[in-house]
Amino acid sequence: MQKFTLLICSLCAVVVLGIGLTSCKDDEPFVKPNLSVSSETLSVNESAGTIEVEIVLDKGAPADITIEYNLGGSAISPADYSIVGKEGEIEIAQGQTSATIQIQIVNDASYEGNETIEVSLDDVDSDDVVITNDDETVITITDDDPQVTASFDVTTMTVNEADGIVEVSVKLSQAATSNTTLQYTLSGSARDSVTARSADPVLPADYSIWGGNSGTLQIASGQNSGVIRLGLYSDFIIEDGNPDTAPWDPETIIITLTQASAGVQIAADKDEIQIGVNQEDGKVIALFWGEEGVASTVDMDLFLWIGDIGDDVADLGLIALSAFEGTEAPEVVFIPAKINDVKFGVTYLYYEGDVDPLEFESHFIDFADGAIGDREIYKNDVPYTLANINEWTTFDDLVNIEQTFEIDANGAYTNISTISTPTTGSRAPMYKIPAGTVKSKVKQPGLRKFSK
Repeated sequence: MQKFTLLICSLCAVVVLGIGLTSCKDDEPFVKPNLSVSSETLSVNESAGTIEVEIVLDKGAPADITIEYNLGGSAISPADYSIVGKEGEIEIAQGQTSATIQIQIVNDASYEGNETIEVSLDDVDSDDVVITNDDETVITITDDDPQVTASFDVTTMTVNEADGIVEVSVKLSQAATSNTTLQYTLSGSARDSVTARSADPVLPADYSIWGGNSGTLQIASGQNSGVIRLGLYSDFIIEDGNPDTAPWDPETIIITLTQASAGVQIAADKDEIQIGVNQEDGKVIALFWGEEGVASTVDMDLFLWIGDIGDDVADLGLIALSAFEGTEAPEVVFIPAKINDVKFGVTYLYYEGDVDPLEFESHFIDFADGAIGDREIYKNDVPYTLANINEWTTFDDLVNIEQTFEIDANGAYTNISTISTPTTGSRAPMYKIPAGTVKSKVKQPGLRKFSK
């Protein structure tokens, strides 16, 4: 009987313990599973095809859940990659602990450099799941295409002002897979036409860009080079130079590549070309006046007129002028050697001063291969007086032509006249300066140290 009683008590104790254990289990709090990415960084070659980003829970999903994610980075969809399936969403079934976002990598033929895809978890449609701080994967796409570089074929070249069109080649290291745009700037001592036109007052230009927009070069898809064409101007100005050196110091045109289309890099060692522009051959006409120590109180100007051989002097038209600021001789114009079969007239203006009488000379000087050569000197046999002063800067001023000459078909200078002196002023009604030709005395580029 005692054993039976003990057995009953033991069974009751077991039942009570079981009830107690069951009661404790039902009271445990629910712990939400944590949602995160399995790797914070991944890397893939552009030619790999696909890559997977794994989204994980630290315990089974309490129900079917939908996770929203954002895409960022330097890579662009769909040009560089695309999502297999629905972009921006992925699901994890109840009880499961992971899902994968599959990304298809685009293997193109253009160099773009390494790019990135950033996958960041944004939201989950269940309050029973927590997104942790490990919520972003950065994928690096390693570019397997060769780097395309743009460069000048050479970094220096020398041309002549009389060459006309000059072609400057820009090369790509391989043929462009799409249209390539290169930006460049112009600098140097020579003035391009755009800069000259925008100056105030407008300045004479030395060259212009032909066949395209200044500052932009287009290289078509499939091509590996392009050309910047410069149109050099043959003009009536002897360009800045040092008369004590031979050959004459050339002007410079500097072209610098500054920017390229995506996928093209500018070569650092060949991003600039310096072009030396030698002064073309021709004849310098220089006006000298006064004796040493006297010339500084006088300012004279030189006008050059042009017309057809056989025409009357009255038909000559103004083509160039030299009107330097300041009062030091000489005033200079230049006639390119390529000009022939024409007639010229020269005006020697007494602009201002107090010297009476004033003697002056015109020098016809050969210029070839960058060096000063032989000269012929013509003097005004009848000196100017104060009555010859002519301030031509108003539009109503009328000027006289004091000397004429011709250049025959072979380029020889013929029929060079003596220098005449008007009785008063330097004016004649037939040579009225066209309105708008000049507004004030301007400093023109040219020779200031051209000695006798």
